Amino acid sequence: PARGVAFSPDGRFVASMQAGSELKVWEVKTGEPFNRIGVGMGASKTLAFTPDGTAIVAAREHSLARWDFLKTWT
Repeated sequence: PARGVAFSPDGRFVASMQAGSELKVWEVKTGEPFNRIGVGMGASKTLAFTPDGTAIVAAREHSLARWDFLKTWT
C-alpha cells in the first residue's frame, strides 16, 4: 500500500512511497508507470516534489532525502 502521495507542480506526475521502501511515479494523463526507485529508508508518509518539479523529497526520522527526479531515474 502507498504511504505518502504527491503530485508534481505541473500535474504531469504523481509519486507514491510504497510500504516496501520503494518510490513509484506514474504519468497522470496515461496512468502508465513512469519510474521507480528503491529508497532503502523505510516508507515515508511525507513526500513532495520540489517547486520546479525536478526532484522528489521525503522525510526521514531526523533528515530529508532527495532524488533528482529526471536524472537519477531510469
